[in-house]
Amino acid sequence: MTNQRLAHKTMETNATQDTIDLIAQHWGLDHISLYYSFQQRRVFTAIMTETNSPVMVKLSTDERTLHHEIIALKTFQGHGCVNLLDTAPALGAILLERLLPGQSLETLFPAHDAQTITHAAKVMHLLHGAPVPTDQSLPTLAEWFDRLLHAPSPLLPPTLVATAQRITKELFATMAPVVLLHGDLHHNNILASGDNWVAIDPHGVMGEPLYEVGAFIRNPITPLLQQDNPVDIIAQRLDAFAQLMHAPRERVAAWSFVQAVLAAQWATEDDGDPLPWLAVATILERETTSENVG
Repeated sequence: MTNQRLAHKTMETNATQDTIDLIAQHWGLDHISLYYSFQQRRVFTAIMTETNSPVMVKLSTDERTLHHEIIALKTFQGHGCVNLLDTAPALGAILLERLLPGQSLETLFPAHDAQTITHAAKVMHLLHGAPVPTDQSLPTLAEWFDRLLHAPSPLLPPTLVATAQRITKELFATMAPVVLLHGDLHHNNILASGDNWVAIDPHGVMGEPLYEVGAFIRNPITPLLQQDNPVDIIAQRLDAFAQLMHAPRERVAAWSFVQAVLAAQWATEDDGDPLPWLAVATILERETTSENVG
């Protein structure tokens, strides 16, 4: 690490610690410990000093994303999502209940994949039963897909992109009534809470309910692709979700396919590796042979 990068990292760490100290005073927290860090987010475990109850603190340097998450958490309250306890937007922080025992659905893969699908579908039904928010600042699926439709990455296979663009336009033209979506409801965003399973980390995006299935279909991406039969696993998931969501299998497959290509697009924009997402997209493309996705 260069001296300049080391100095930047030190400043960033000091800034985070200053914020943590302010948050500890603001909410009366003790035993604050880093749980995980990813891109612009940091999540900490903590204890409420007054009640001795376990909580989670999330910090984000992306004000817009945090704003959307707060709207989603408030909307999903009581509808299959972790409870939001308080917000401190000026500190870029939110206070959440800590889910216990807290293991994710990935712990059931691959041995109990059918169970994970049932649990995920139940969480989706609960989330999508929440009232539709009126906040106009929330993004839409059209915004999310804009770059794939109009400025696709040159690193992606052109024929795959062209197919994804065509199917995306067909899906938008036949869009079901929109709801508030979690937006990234994969295995590690569904945790055990007592005897139930509960969503965490909602992105908050307006769109068709079936969009929600796609993130689950293609995850956990690395373990999925390492299985002997990822094609069969994906096909079985499509069958199960179509039945549980009372939806045409072709449309479930179509949303899952275009999402996988979108994930590959985002990977290239973030200087990541698009190949895992493209591998899943190629599998899903074979499941979208029909011209009719309605």
